[in-house]
Amino acid sequence: MIYEYVFLKSLLLTLAIEIPIIFFIVRNLFGLKRNILSDSLLFSCAICATALTLPYLWFIFPAIIGSYCWLILAGEGIVILVETWIYFVFLKLDLDESLLISICCNLASVFAGFLLGKSIF
Repeated sequence: MIYEYVFLKSLLLTLAIEIPIIFFIVRNLFGLKRNILSDSLLFSCAICATALTLPYLWFIFPAIIGSYCWLILAGEGIVILVETWIYFVFLKLDLDESLLISICCNLASVFAGFLLGKSIF
């Protein structure tokens, strides 16, 4: 299977995992002050954050970082920081709230990737 096709499947899986997590955290953990964020804003911000970072993790970082272990650690670390900034700026969340969302989303999608691995690809 070609790498780009696997990437597209991974992108869809990542979105399917991360979008509900963002909604759950914002709607249930941050209290009433965060419920003023519209569903469309949360949805579009989640899509943009993933669409802007996942291609770098799949296509740019492997060329820079040779080791798979370092790719996961350094690559995901950079992705978490970039997505934290995106949530902070566009959702107007506090920095710690943005970081919590980014860490939870990325841990869940990485864990799902490890669990599902080659079974869906």
